[in-house]
Amino acid sequence: MKSFVVTPMRQELDLEPGGVYEGYITVLNPADAEEEIRYHAELTPYAIDAETESEKSTRATMGQIVDWMTITSGDGTLSPNETGKVAYRIEVPTDAPAGGQYAMIGVSVDSGQTDGAVQISDVMELGSIIFARVAGETTREGQLLTNNIPGFVTTLPAATSAKLTNYGNVHESAKIELIVKDVFSREVLFPVDEQHKIIDEVIMPASEREITKELTVLSDLGVYEVTQNITYMGETTYNTRILIACPIWFIVLVVVTVVTAAWTIAMMVKRNKNRKRIL
Repeated sequence: MKSFVVTPMRQELDLEPGGVYEGYITVLNPADAEEEIRYHAELTPYAIDAETESEKSTRATMGQIVDWMTITSGDGTLSPNETGKVAYRIEVPTDAPAGGQYAMIGVSVDSGQTDGAVQISDVMELGSIIFARVAGETTREGQLLTNNIPGFVTTLPAATSAKLTNYGNVHESAKIELIVKDVFSREVLFPVDEQHKIIDEVIMPASEREITKELTVLSDLGVYEVTQNITYMGETTYNTRILIACPIWFIVLVVVTVVTAAWTIAMMVKRNKNRKRIL
């Protein structure tokens, strides 16, 4: 079964206590699909575990929005090149807590194929995440703890890293500008275009998150200038460093070459001394 598409993958909503919001996401069965699909949508709370950073379902304080939401249209069948809408409604309680509320609209599809009288299940799942802010008193505190670029690596892919905290009760955005250049040619290896120059990451409330970015553009052997500038909580931290990529086999080759050359020179010196003694 061909992959289907859910858009948008992320929605930012501003909600008012006592207010009502209606929205939708779109499900697309691509034009090159080979069969129709049946889709079904469900709601789950969304959170990022502070220790494992894995997505998990939880009905914690900031997942209450699931109880305020209703999927008003969440099932359908799509032929190739057709789109459908998953509509939802949010009725915010008047006593809703201020700050962040998070949910995921999960969409699963089944190809609906049959082999004679036997139903064949080929289920795939995608989701659209709701990042909502409920109006009221919010706390916005956090900091960038580390902004690291490796200086010497022997195996690829190498990766930059950053550790950020969010002490507040609403999610924050961290914008990472990543640039990789070849030191000798000055060719920009990353980003390939302006669209990919800034990477936007979400830091969930009351959490600490470590973000790593693999430098897949590096070759096994080379010298690169890597820049990672991070804007978070209104402040920008700049970091540029020279990164040397040198595989183990090259280091071994250099060592063997140096040792061999040193041994050869030593033997030549020894022979010359022996000749002088004979003369």
